[in-house]
Amino acid sequence: RPQEGIRFFFFFFGFCLLMNVGTAKLKYKVDESVFAYHLQLIYQAKVLATELRSVDGNLKPYYHIHYHGWKSRWDEWVPQDRLLPITPENKLLQESLVNARNSSKTKPALPTSKGSKTTRGTKRKVEDIEKPDGRFAVEIPVPLRKKLVKDQQLIREKQLMHLPCKPTVAELLEEYSAHIRPPSESSSSGWFDEVIEGLRLYFDKALGTMLLYRFERLQFQEHTKKLKPFTASLVYGPEHFLRLFVKLPSLMEDVDMEPDAVAATLVKIHNLLEYIATHKKRLLIATYEHATPAYRRMSTD
Repeated sequence: RPQEGIRFFFFFFGFCLLMNVGTAKLKYKVDESVFAYHLQLIYQAKVLATELRSVDGNLKPYYHIHYHGWKSRWDEWVPQDRLLPITPENKLLQESLVNARNSSKTKPALPTSKGSKTTRGTKRKVEDIEKPDGRFAVEIPVPLRKKLVKDQQLIREKQLMHLPCKPTVAELLEEYSAHIRPPSESSSSGWFDEVIEGLRLYFDKALGTMLLYRFERLQFQEHTKKLKPFTASLVYGPEHFLRLFVKLPSLMEDVDMEPDAVAATLVKIHNLLEYIATHKKRLLIATYEHATPAYRRMSTD
């Protein structure tokens, strides 16, 4: 069931990242027809070649595939978790993803150019954030991608976000939970959405380890010492929360989830991002301040 898969996702997520367990078993054969994830949709494809690659010390299967109906210049190598067998159930999943995409009034996804990925360490541009990859591909709305780029530019100019933010991540998610709460549930019933709550918990754990620029780390350390106990979602705001969705696709590559659970989780994440984009003038209002000379010296020590 999708709900069970989502619940398992947040329980198992951190463990998979730590263990990084790979498999060397080839599930699909050359000339076999398969379904292939690309962005939020599934396309029919044909396996042209297979190989085992060493990824972080593990052998993992990769497949060279050709998308049916597309020219060969769109052929690409993909990991095994991008592929699904062609079954009636997966055909229904393909159709449900198309319907979900159309209902959100966004254009259908098309394969991007082969090998297009953001190179680590290079200057981030809007187009770098426009091309999520893999089966757990989070497509961030354009206004939010622009905000991420602007955020990076301000940090490069030695500016820091004023903390605590208003609203905080916790306040944002509380507001959104009230927005999606079923009419049958009252505000005092204890109802919560598992995906939204899971994102909040993961943000609390991930902020200090993977979501900060180097120049921001000293500010983070100062607040963790000042506030006991420190909870990131009670201090930082939506601007930092958006960074989590840039990281999710690569972090989720090794997590074992059923396709229907992946689809259900992605729909909830995309709905949340669309809500933030729709209300960006009210939610993305953090103020930035130029860091003091003393902070600049200490942050480079």
